[in-house]
Amino acid sequence: MELTNEQKNYVITFETTVQRLVMNMPNIHMSARMDVVRYITEWLLRRPQFFTSHTPLHLARAVTRTRAIDYIRQQARQSAERTWNDIDKCFVGNVALDEMMVQISASDASSYEEALNPESIFFTKMSREIIDQALIKHLTKKQYDVFTLRAFEEFNVNEIAALTRSKHYNVSRLYTQAQKRLRKVYVANPEELGL
Repeated sequence: MELTNEQKNYVITFETTVQRLVMNMPNIHMSARMDVVRYITEWLLRRPQFFTSHTPLHLARAVTRTRAIDYIRQQARQSAERTWNDIDKCFVGNVALDEMMVQISASDASSYEEALNPESIFFTKMSREIIDQALIKHLTKKQYDVFTLRAFEEFNVNEIAALTRSKHYNVSRLYTQAQKRLRKVYVANPEELGL
């Protein structure tokens, strides 16, 4: 994907902000911090729709912590030995995940991401306009915002809470309420949701 100058500036600002945030995380070993920054930047590059939806500083603050934890968990899954250094009390990086990320970036990364999220597989098969009309009709504004960020844009609850400046338990409650409301509508009349 070729980036415009505006998108390149966005990525630079985002990456600089992420780097500052990651460098202050004490549980990530010094040798793994730049790998975490690269991982988070690659996460952004696979989602170009975020270039216009949020400012780079706001997005970086919202996603850095959870994506760093995601990186550590992926490292732990890839590693046969312990990834926690008991002497330094820090996470130690693993080469296996770096090799896997190169293989993923060489292949189609979007298909890899979609394979992990069954909600996105289901929703991409349907027309987004039809779904949006049904969601707007049956959900409140806050429920609609939370549901679309979670189901379509693949943010987790903590990231949505940071983006909407609300508490994580309120985001969870809104998402659950939206699911229940949509389930009731679907049971009563599936055609109303465009299904």
